Amino acid sequence: MATNQTDALERKLKIVGVIVTVVGLLVGVVQFGHTQAVEASKPYLEKKLKWCEEATETASVIATHDKGSEPRKEQRFGELYWGVMGLVENQEITNAMISFGDGLKGKLAENKSLKDLSLAIAHACRKELSKDWSPIWSR
Repeated sequence: MATNQTDALERKLKIVGVIVTVVGLLVGVVQFGHTQAVEASKPYLEKKLKWCEEATETASVIATHDKGSEPRKEQRFGELYWGVMGLVENQEITNAMISFGDGLKGKLAENKSLKDLSLAIAHACRKELSKDWSPIWSR
């Protein structure tokens, strides 16, 4: 009788050992896949960060200087607007970029300044980037 109980216990321990091994392997495969996905997306995320920083900086320079005093920055904003930002922006960034572009054309929304619209781009970019990099960025 003791032998039967020992055999049953031994079988159960072997089954548990196999299950633990399989679960460990599966967790390792999932972690490896996640790490590979993060590494594969890193160049894109770094470009996204760079372009959002540039759009924010360009808009802030325009907003904090006299109208028409930064023609090269206004041109660069247009290049970002019609180019690379379309690759990375979500709807909130798109709306902020459109509002700022309208503000450059003199179509400011009521109670809004170019500074407000520039800050809206920064906030939209921070919110978008927080999804990719760190939730701490979203504040």
